[in-house]
Order: sequence, then C-alpha cells, then structure tokens
Amino acid sequence: MIKKIFGNFIVVFFIVIIVFNTMLCIFCIDRQKAVNDKIDIIDDKIAIIEVDGVREETLSEEKIIQFYREINDKTNEAIDRILTIVGLVAGIVTFFSLLLAFKAPHDIDKRIDGLNEMLDDVKISGEEAKYQALISAALAKRNTYESIKKLTDVIHKYPEKPDAYLMRGFMYDDIKKYDLAISEYETAKKFGCDMGTYYNVMGVAYSNKDNHKKAINFYTEAIACDSTNSTYYCNRACSYDELDESEKALADFGEALKYDSDCYEAYYNRNFTYDKLWRMQTDERKKKEYILKRKEDLEKAIDLNPEDEDAPEALRLFILELIEVGILERPFEGIARTYEKVADYSVASGDTERAFKHYHASLHYYTQQVYINEKDEHKENVDRIIQKIIQLILNKKENDVINISEKTNPILVNEIAQMAYKCYIDDDKLSAEILFNSILPQEASAINLAFMKRRNETTIVTKSVGELLNYSDEKDSAVWCINKALCYVDGVDVESDWNEAIRVVENSSKDLGDAIEWWSNIGIVGEKEANNVFLLLHFAGLLNEDEQSVEQRIEKAERYGYFIPEELR
Repeated sequence: MIKKIFGNFIVVFFIVIIVFNTMLCIFCIDRQKAVNDKIDIIDDKIAIIEVDGVREETLSEEKIIQFYREINDKTNEAIDRILTIVGLVAGIVTFFSLLLAFKAPHDIDKRIDGLNEMLDDVKISGEEAKYQALISAALAKRNTYESIKKLTDVIHKYPEKPDAYLMRGFMYDDIKKYDLAISEYETAKKFGCDMGTYYNVMGVAYSNKDNHKKAINFYTEAIACDSTNSTYYCNRACSYDELDESEKALADFGEALKYDSDCYEAYYNRNFTYDKLWRMQTDERKKKEYILKRKEDLEKAIDLNPEDEDAPEALRLFILELIEVGILERPFEGIARTYEKVADYSVASGDTERAFKHYHASLHYYTQQVYINEKDEHKENVDRIIQKIIQLILNKKENDVINISEKTNPILVNEIAQMAYKCYIDDDKLSAEILFNSILPQEASAINLAFMKRRNETTIVTKSVGELLNYSDEKDSAVWCINKALCYVDGVDVESDWNEAIRVVENSSKDLGDAIEWWSNIGIVGEKEANNVFLLLHFAGLLNEDEQSVEQRIEKAERYGYFIPEELR
C-alpha cells in the first residue's frame, strides 16, 4: 500500500513539472508576439509620418526613430535567445523528469523493502535484548533456587529460545542435579543453541558425574566445532587428569595456553597434574623439574587472578610440604612475596580486610626470618610490610573492619603504637586515633585513647574513657592512675571529686618516672593539665614541692576554674 502511494505521488509530481515547463514556453512565445505587435504599430506610425511629410526634419527625431528600430532588433534577438535557453532547459528537465518518473518508483520500492527489513531487524533485536535482560535478572537472584524459578518464568514466555534452558542447566549443575542439567542442555540443542557450547556443557555435566570418558567425548566434539577455544581444551585436560592420563592432560593444557596465553584455569589446573607427576617420579632430576613447574604454574595463576584465594593457599601448603620433606630450605621469601602481591592487588580493589590478612601472612614469614632465624637481610622486608599495613589502616574506609583477632604479631602491634604516638606528637590527632584504635585491646593503645577521649580529641572512638581504661589490668601504674584521677578532676564519666582523684593517685606504685616525664611536657599536655597532675602528685605524697610552689599551683588551678577543697590547701 505504502509503495503504491509513493509511486503514484512521484509520477504525478513529475507530470506537474512537465506541464509547468510547457506553459512557461507558451507564455514566453506569447509575450514575444505581443512585443513584436507593439513595435510593428510604432513602425507603421513612423512610416505614415514620413509619407505625409508632416514630420519635422530634425536630427533628434531621426535618432528617435533609429533608436526604436534598434530596440526592436535587440528585443527580437534577446527574446530569441531566451526562448532558446528556456526551450533547452525545458527539454532537459522534461527528459530527466520522464526518466525519474520511470525510475523513482523502482528506487522507492527498494528503499521501502530495505526499510521494512530494517524495522523487522530492530523488532527482533529489541525482543532479543528483552529476552537476555530477563535471563540476566534471573541469574542475579540471591540463590540458585530463586534463579531457577525465574528462568522457568522466562522459558514459559519464550519456550522456543535456547539460552534460558542452558542457564537453567547451569543452575541445576550448580546444585548437583546433573541429570536435570543434561536434560536442559538437550532441550537447548533442540531449539538451536551453539553446538560448541552444547558439547562443552554436556562434558562438564558428565565430568561432575565422574563419567570422565563420556565427558572427554563431548569435549572432543566441542573442539571439533571450535578448535581455538582454550576452555574446551582445558576442560578435556582436567578429565584426562582425573583418568591419570597425565601426558594427554599436559598436551591439552598446552593447547589451551597456545590459544590463550593468559588462561588462568590452564595454569591453575595444570599444577595438579605436575603434583601427581613429581610424587610418582623416582628420577630426582625429573622430580625437581615437575616441582619447579608446579610452583611456576601456581605463581602464574596468582599473577593472572590475585583475587582467587585458592592458588596462594595451594602454593603456601606446597612449599610448607617441601620444607617438611627437606626439598626446600629457604622458601619463606617466596611465600611472603606471593602474599604481599595478593595484598597489593586487594588494596587496589578496595578489599581492606583481605589485604590486611595477606600482608599479615607475609609479615609472619619475614619476621620469622629476622627474629627467629636471625637473618637481618629480611629486616628491610619487615619494615616495608609494616609500613604498607599502617598505610592500609590509615586509608581504610569507615565500614571496613580489620579483624582484631588476626593482629597476633607483637612486632606489628609495637610498630603501629609507635607510629600512632609519633602522629600525636606531630599534632596529627586523627591518624593517631585511627592507629591506636586499630590495635585495641592492646593496653598502651587503650590508655592513649582514654587520654585523647578525656581531652575531647577523638572523633571515631565510641567507647567511654572508663571502658578504655578498663582494658588495662595494671591499675597500679602511675600513668593509668593519673588518667583515671583526671577524670575525677574534670568530671569526665564521673562526678568531679578532688579527694577521690587523690585516692586513685595514691594507688600508684610503678612507672612514676614515666608519668612525671609525660606530664612535664607542657607542649603536649598543656599547662592546665600539667599543673593539676603535679598538684595531685603532691597531695598524694608522691611528689614534694615547696610551700610557695604549691600555693602558686593552687592559685593557677583556681584561675582555670577548679575548686580546691580547703582541707587540701
């Protein structure tokens, strides 16, 4: 219908053009005839005047007559040229109009046919996109059973499309319902799924059923469909390995890596083949060759996919086993380097907890070398890993939690505490708080946090001063007692009570020198707090000052707004 309308329109359009050109030619000819008639009338009048002798013999009149005649001649010439040009243009336009009038409907037919095909393609593409979106939504469900349910809904809506059957087969395979998975794959084949994919997933299902011979047949068919697919070779290699056909397995792993040099699955799974081979070998040279190849495959797998926990753990256990049997003597550096590399990747991906876990494992091996085996060449490695851990703690997001139970390395705890102390001295209170908080419930960090909390210098610590102080069992330490006493002086967590503060200070029986040294540093603790501490030490009988000095300290405390009981003066 559309084609007929467009075709008729074009024909009518060009007929109108032809009629217009014809009318234009007639109009121009008619105008020429009218002009000629008027000039002829003028000529006749001039002739009559000449014959009758009435005309005056003047130069001007002759010129006028000559002028009119010249006009007549030039006008005729101009009109002839115009008619010639118009005629040529009209002829050309008429020719091409007739040509287009004949050709245009055919071009329009072709274009409309193409447009219809394109619209059909768009319709199909849109429907396919909707279908794939429904499958993706089904696979995004929280558990396998929900995904199966949603995929079933998709299949009811699109019963003759293969992809949903394949995906439901994957889900059945995931919950170990292998026969149902195989049935789904067969249905997908019926509706035209990719045959290479069909043979491969059938092989996987039979591999999971421990029918590796049948699985190998399916993988072979998949390879026949696509001889460059590394996954097909890798899967067949795993089945050969399960049947203890190690040479065939190695050959297929090699083919997989030939077509995909970064195939993680090939490197990771080939390490198990080498593991079998080195254990069976009696030739020491071959044994070491297979051991080295297994180690290299695991290290390559870690490089390719640091997110996967399996390869680093397999390498760690492998190296520890080699130590026990006496094959390796100094494996620690290799393990530590592996864990550090995985941790670096975890930092880049934002997984703070996993990064800390692997840095901590790396540090464990390095510190063993330095502090147990007394190998100072690894001291630099210890320092580097500790600095990475400290930076990790400082950069961690608010919701990232580092498991405190893993902070078992006393060297790490000590280094973090020292860095936190340095940050506080350098007036970087937030960094100090973060670092002290990260090593709770370590006693020194708890006391330092209590000190900061009491002075309103914390922003993230939620525990009270009393809770922080209770982490320490050393209630006789002067540092602990003074912190507790200052809570009574300032009314933090308790009622303000100088007498109770003095009784707490009187319990101090050790570390008095450290306490005096700390609170003597007015640049850190401030003049007001230092003044109160020395008053408390004097009233508790732990520090003798002359009477004048005591009076000055009392006056200073009162200027700061403290009330000193009369009996203490």
